[in-house]
Amino acid sequence: MLVENAVIVALLLAAMGIFAKARKGSYALSVLPLLVFPFSALLIEMLHTVTKEKQLPFVLLQIAIVVAFAAAIVTPIFVLPKFCKRKSRITYLILCYSFDILLLVVFYLNLYVYE
Repeated sequence: MLVENAVIVALLLAAMGIFAKARKGSYALSVLPLLVFPFSALLIEMLHTVTKEKQLPFVLLQIAIVVAFAAAIVTPIFVLPKFCKRKSRITYLILCYSFDILLLVVFYLNLYVYE
């Protein structure tokens, strides 16, 4: 899952860069909440890979995942005022949360089933 998270982060950073270069700062800012969980999961996965031999307590790994997910859930709320329409805000929240929930499920499946 390390490579997959790195690819997701790279693609989202590329999207932010494209939006920033096109002078669409609000669009670039709206991609930022999508980066929180994949970047955190990437760091957690790297930590887990490095400390695999040292038997990092599995509970600490789960706590780190939950904290990263909580940060990913809170982050879109700070970007919401940039959208003017209520329907756009609701759609944005639904898409951000579904993206994060899907990544969380995949991350946990990878952690429990394929470990």
